[in-house]
Parts: sequence; structure tokens; C-alpha cells
Amino acid sequence: ALSAGGDGGAQLRIRRFIHEGTHYEVLCEAAWRLLVEWYGGGPALPRHVVELGYVRRVQVEVHPLCLRVVMSDAPDAEHVVTISKAARVRELKRVVCDAHGVAVSDVRVWDYHNRHKSKHLADGAERLDDAHVIDNQHLLFEKKGADGRFAALMSERDVRRAAAPQPPGLCGLANMGNTCFMASTLQCLSNTRPLRLYFQSGAYAADVNSDNPLGCKGELADVFSELLGVLWSGAYTSVTPREFKCRLEGFAPQFTGYQQHDSQEVLAFLLDGLHEDLNRVKKKPYVEQEDADETDTRSEAEIAAQFWSNHRRRNDSFFVDWFQGQLKSKVRCPECAKVSITFDPYMYLSLPLPVPTTRRIVVTLVRRNVAAAAQRYACIVPIGGTIRDLKRVLSELSGVPADALAVADVYCHKIFKHFIGDENVTRITDRDDIVAYEVLADGANVRHVPVYHRVPSSTGYYSSNTFNGVPRILSIVGPVTHAQLAQLIRQQLDHVIRADDD
Repeated sequence: ALSAGGDGGAQLRIRRFIHEGTHYEVLCEAAWRLLVEWYGGGPALPRHVVELGYVRRVQVEVHPLCLRVVMSDAPDAEHVVTISKAARVRELKRVVCDAHGVAVSDVRVWDYHNRHKSKHLADGAERLDDAHVIDNQHLLFEKKGADGRFAALMSERDVRRAAAPQPPGLCGLANMGNTCFMASTLQCLSNTRPLRLYFQSGAYAADVNSDNPLGCKGELADVFSELLGVLWSGAYTSVTPREFKCRLEGFAPQFTGYQQHDSQEVLAFLLDGLHEDLNRVKKKPYVEQEDADETDTRSEAEIAAQFWSNHRRRNDSFFVDWFQGQLKSKVRCPECAKVSITFDPYMYLSLPLPVPTTRRIVVTLVRRNVAAAAQRYACIVPIGGTIRDLKRVLSELSGVPADALAVADVYCHKIFKHFIGDENVTRITDRDDIVAYEVLADGANVRHVPVYHRVPSSTGYYSSNTFNGVPRILSIVGPVTHAQLAQLIRQQLDHVIRADDD
């Protein structure tokens, strides 16, 4: 791994998904040296203060860029380079060329997204941040050919693939590596007609609030408008929203790189960010919100209108008009019994996915009447029901009394498990073969005896692998002799035994 600038631990990488204030603290050098003097520790992890973004926000660069460099004469090899986002393209070229012993003038740099030349980084004075170079990105360092010249620029692969004119809006977003969460969100917003028309018409420009400290200086609104214009131009079948992603990473570092994220997370950030970028309230006044209680003589609509009016004094945008509402909240103090009623604004609701409340269990019913064929029933029972519930449903479908049913799990032609009434149906999996037997109701002298079917193997001997068919259950009343038991079993098999069988 190559490092550009810094000394000691300046370029030691820190894990991505850790947070300041929880996993680490940023200290000035004097405070660090004092703590080391008192307690020891290390290694030191110095970080530079840089200006990033279009408005050059000053921040500590905790995570420098980690780039994957590919040389044109060794396309299968990658070299990791760690460098500041504020570094210039020429600085990156110098670091890589020095490491490979190549003259800077003999190399040109390409954005190598998906291992295709997508953009020539020709301006050496351009900062990597401004060139939209992002973490973990591939860069191609193309060397001159044997003739001392570079390949023709005509080989550049445009990231926006032009096609014949087509219906506006029928345009896809290319995946830049686990960016489907962002693409799906952008397509949803793009196809929200009032929102699209607001940006397409240019009406949003009059609402841009570049002085709002809670917003993105209007940059998020501008780049979103630009992307909508491309999607609805009708000139492309697919575009790569690289510039949008770079801007998004600048405003929300949690989306940096190519990790998977939740679509709801980026949707929430976009709605909030666009709202603040387009908030018509330039200077937010202080608003004291008073709760209502049960003694308030106003109607619920009047109370809600008052809360909404107070909210609009600080928040007035297209997104408030179309995307926000209020939720009523009523809280009672357990000690003094005072009731507080508020109406809280919301822009999105997190709702649980619907879960099934019932499940379908297929049961094979074997009746006591040996001549009756086994029948299969689809029983719908509560998701957290019991075997007693299963028996009740089967009884309603078959007409057999529930107390005359024995339920078992049959595996390899043998009864693997008997289920009792209080057991939960979660013990039954979808692959289990569930068999219900019509038996005599339980009594003092009633016993239930399983009967298995087994056939001899080709050698004439029985083995554990020669079980066959569905086992049966005999209900026996009182004591029986061996001969009587054999006779009962014989009666169960009469319908499948030939008269000349022994």
C-alpha cells in the first residue's frame, strides 16, 4: 500500500463504521501529547484538517481516500493508494509514478469504474474531491504505447449510453456497486409527479436557501434537479449517477463507498436535506410550543391548526406542502394524572411489514374404517396455535370428533413423533409429513398401538430399510392375547391381502 503525505501513523487506516464520540475522540496535538505523557498509549493517528466540498467546509479527514490503482501494462494487479481527498490529481500521479518508476508525462489517469474508462482525469490541478473520486474506487494509470503515444480518446466509454429517442422517464440508473438502495429511492422520487414537475419547471430555484445551516447550501437540490433532467430527457437508456453519489457522500458520509444501505435511510436524508435546501424561511424565529390538555375548550381541529401554524413559521417549503403531516400524541402522567396533547409533524412513517397470522398445514387423515382411503386436508390454523387447534380444524373439515384424532409426524414410513394437545404448531415444519389417525377416544382401558408395514428385501430378509407405506394405529380395549392382536392386525390388512396369502 502506498501513502501520499504524512508520517508515522498519518496514513494508518481506521475502521469505517465507527463514530466520533462513541469509538474515538479527535484531539489537538497538545492534548494528545499530554494524555500520552500521563497514561502512555499509541500509536498516534494524526489526521489533517482539510477543506472539502464545493463550499470548502473545514473538517478533520478521519478517513482518507483508499484507491485501487491498476496499471495498463498489468491490468490484473491492483495497488492500494491512501491519499487525502483534498490532494490534487498531479499529486496522486506523482506518488504512483514514483512507486512504479514511470515518468509522470508518460501516464494519464482514468476513472476506471467497472473496469471501463469512464472519465479522463486530465486536469492535474483538480482536487480529487472535485473530480468525484470516491473511496475504494478503481483508477487506471494508462502508459504510452511502444510508439510513444497514448491510445485515441475515442476509446472512452461514455457512462451515459445514448439510444434512440424514447418516452421521457424511461431511463435506468446503473449500479456502481451495491448502490441499488440509492437507485430505487431516486426512481421513486423521480416518478412522484408533483415533485418532478417542481424541479423540471425550475420553480425550485426561487426557493433555494443557501444560507440555511441545516441544509446543504442548495447543492443537494441542484444536483437532484440535474439528475431528474437527465432521466426525463428521453435521450438515454441508462445513466450512472456518479456525480450525485459523490455529492451525497459529501453531505452524508455514512453513504461513502460501496457498502449496502437501507433505502429508507437515504430516502429520509434526501427528503430532509431537500426540505432544508428549499426552506423559504430564511431566518427561523423562536417559537414556544404550548401543549394542550383535557381542559382546553378548543376543538381538536383548532388545536391541530395552531400546532401546524407554529410549525410553518419555521418550516415552509414544497416538501412541507406535499410530504408533511401531523400525528396526534396524548400522554398522561402516572403521578399527577395531567394529560398533555400535542400534534407532532412528520414527513415519513416507518410501518411494520404485514406478517401472516395463520399458517397452512397439510394433514393426511387415516380413518378407522380400513376400506376408506386416506384423505389429505389443508388446515388453516393460527400462527401460534396448538395441536388442539389443528385437531379442531381437521374435525370441522372431516367430521371426525377432535377427541378421536391422534396426530403424528411420519418419517421413513415410521411414526417419528406423537403430538399432544398443548404443543405449539411451530414444532411442525413445512417438510414434515403429518398424519392424523381416527382412534377411539382415550379411556382407562384404551391403548393405541402403532403398526408398521415392512416387506422383505430381495434376499428374503427384513431390515430397517424395508419399511413401506403409511403406518396405522390400532385402538385396543382391555387386555388381549397375542393371537387376538394378530387377528386385529389381520383385519386391518384384509383389504390389501389376497385370499391365497398365508
